[in-house]
Amino acid sequence: MNIYKILSFIVKVLQYYQGKGYGTSSIDSEVRSIKKLLRLDKNVKVAVDIGGNIGDYTESFLKIFPGAEFFSTTNFIAIRRL
Repeated sequence: MNIYKILSFIVKVLQYYQGKGYGTSSIDSEVRSIKKLLRLDKNVKVAVDIGGNIGDYTESFLKIFPGAEFFSTTNFIAIRRL
């Protein structure tokens, strides 16, 4: 087994434990699944991503809900103050 395969495996395991992409092939697919599960339409006005990291969910969410105002934070204390 070469080093690339070993590192790829480690990354997949770490992503699994972070909940990234679990059950879907991509974040875009995960956001589409959320839309279907919650029966959301294009009129979503506001969304909040608590625990957002580098904006991957924000980017995917705004592709599917372009008119939404999106708030993302990694700091729970900042949300509590609102």
